[in-house]
Amino acid sequence: MATKGFVYDAPKSKNAPAGERVFKGKQNGYKASLSVFYNRKNNNVYEVELSLESDDINVIQSMLDKTRDKIEKGYTYFPEHDVDDGRNLHYRYHILSKGINALPIGVIHVRPTYAYLFDDAGHNVGTLYVLQLNFEDKQNVSQLTPSVTKPKGSKNLYVNDPEKFYKYIVWSNEFKKAGDLDKQIDYLMSALNYYKYNCVPSGANITEEQIENEIILAQSNCVGKIPNWAVGKTANVYKCFDNQTNKWYYTFASNLGVIRVYTDEIQSYIENMRKVKDIFMSKIHECANTELREYWYEEVQSPLIINYGEDTMRGPYGFGDYIWGKKNILLRFEKAKIGIYIQLSSTDKSYMPIMTFGNPQELEQHINFLQSLLE
Repeated sequence: MATKGFVYDAPKSKNAPAGERVFKGKQNGYKASLSVFYNRKNNNVYEVELSLESDDINVIQSMLDKTRDKIEKGYTYFPEHDVDDGRNLHYRYHILSKGINALPIGVIHVRPTYAYLFDDAGHNVGTLYVLQLNFEDKQNVSQLTPSVTKPKGSKNLYVNDPEKFYKYIVWSNEFKKAGDLDKQIDYLMSALNYYKYNCVPSGANITEEQIENEIILAQSNCVGKIPNWAVGKTANVYKCFDNQTNKWYYTFASNLGVIRVYTDEIQSYIENMRKVKDIFMSKIHECANTELREYWYEEVQSPLIINYGEDTMRGPYGFGDYIWGKKNILLRFEKAKIGIYIQLSSTDKSYMPIMTFGNPQELEQHINFLQSLLE
């Protein structure tokens, strides 16, 4: 890096989390920042982030075009494009090894973005345009454990709020009891960030290793992903044990709550979901040759009953106070540019969809995954 004109940025590295070092310099004559992320347990670098800055959008656009051209001509890859915050088109290139049996060896994420500049009085004095490039090594990323991954958020979020450390631990335990393992893991990761930024409150009665082991245990309960939110969106499925009923169940996040399907109820759930799919297919066929009005929708009753839990946020700790109940489901069909889609809501809250499927294929994938749990 020294030969490329980069030098160690001590102030930024000091505020960076453990496992990150920051360098500054110039690339092609423009201001640049370089972050190197490494595994603290074995010192292997797993990601490098390069940010190029200019106050001229045309400069960044030119860099973007040249970068994409260089990647697309120099690598074997398959692309993944996505829209971030509705404005900026990002590009992910999954880099493949060369040869007949090409395997993914890394990811290059190309992300154009910008930030507004303000003076001391708070006045907008311009715009800074940024081209950010992330290079991930697939093998080294696969070796990461929770304690050596990148934290979310800056150091100020943690060093200035030590009490949150204990709240995260308590909240994670409440979500664990409810079987909402996604949120349990999220809050444990937030608590782990205090260790990554070396700002754990003095006298903390839980170690970094204990938090990491709890996260790994929760993650080990994940048995796969299931479509249930919207087009292309999936949820993690976890297998848990209910100490009150002494029964195993599968759980996955829905729109605002959690769905729980006990192992002895899976077959019944599948059969009723197939009936829902038949209703969906019939509605699509019925409307195939009909010109629907702009805000068309139609609601019908469903044979499906869902064991649904929703956090009231009124418990003694503010989170994790779930109310569970068997919900009768209402099917709502709506028109969209991609065709008719279906929302599954409880009859007592028809305005709040529990699950959404953009097409019958997603519904079939949902059913097939649950069927695989019986095999």
